[in-house]
Amino acid sequence: MLIKHPILDGKLVHAWKEPAYRLIPSTEFRLVDVKEPTKYNFIVDEQENICGAVTEKHKLVLNSELISALDIVTDKLGIELNPIRAVYHKGKSIYTFEMPKLIMQPGNDPSKTTGMIDIKNYYGGNGGIQVSTGFFRLVCTNGLRIGKTWMIKTQRHIGEFNLPDLLEPILLRTIERFEKNKMLAEQLVKVNTPYTPNEWLTIANGQNREPEIWREWENPVSDILENTPPRYRNDLYNTILRYAGNGIGNNAWSVAQAVAEISTHTMQNRKRFNMNADKWATKQLDTLIEYANMR
Repeated sequence: MLIKHPILDGKLVHAWKEPAYRLIPSTEFRLVDVKEPTKYNFIVDEQENICGAVTEKHKLVLNSELISALDIVTDKLGIELNPIRAVYHKGKSIYTFEMPKLIMQPGNDPSKTTGMIDIKNYYGGNGGIQVSTGFFRLVCTNGLRIGKTWMIKTQRHIGEFNLPDLLEPILLRTIERFEKNKMLAEQLVKVNTPYTPNEWLTIANGQNREPEIWREWENPVSDILENTPPRYRNDLYNTILRYAGNGIGNNAWSVAQAVAEISTHTMQNRKRFNMNADKWATKQLDTLIEYANMR
């Protein structure tokens, strides 16, 4: 059971509602302040942190209830989840799970891409439950990961809702999305990129450009390099080289992984290009997919 997993032990901090009172100062007739009830309740966790003030409409969802609901759904769907992170800090809980049976490892790719689910439970009055799913991939031995979020579902702690009914459709859509992406990855790994990396860079820099080949989509990598801002071009070029030499091979899948890594790490770490990183990556990956579909 997930709820008994050692990574989650001690991280399923619970909370409770405590009535909030308004103090009326004592007068010459009253020596003791009077507590006047209000319409609010404090959310207090077991570490005595006040997480927020809420009205009676607020539905308190314990972390243990949320993970127990995830247990019910995974048993029903036959899905295996493995907790890899559990964080709690003053009313904010974050739990991350990998899906070890959802593995994408096309061709000779030495790294595994696995499905993931991220669950956040915020006890504060404006908080709620947020479930996000996607994938992550270990890209080097020092633990560097790249990832992509596919869908996000948010449910505020208000009104009547059923936790298993909230989680089940998200997991089902994640599995379906992962299988489609796995098929696409297997397609990309079969697409050999026709030029050597040195020729890609030469063409991208405008030397010995061959218009006929360009128009006929014989070299999508050159197009990608040309559409990459000059300050990132060498980074992308070297990352493509690393992936191609890491066992993936000289194919469109290695290029796709290089694009993902550059957008999520190199570009995101340089604020001037931060807002355009995802847009750039999407455009380059669409180029590869279009090329693969034309072969």
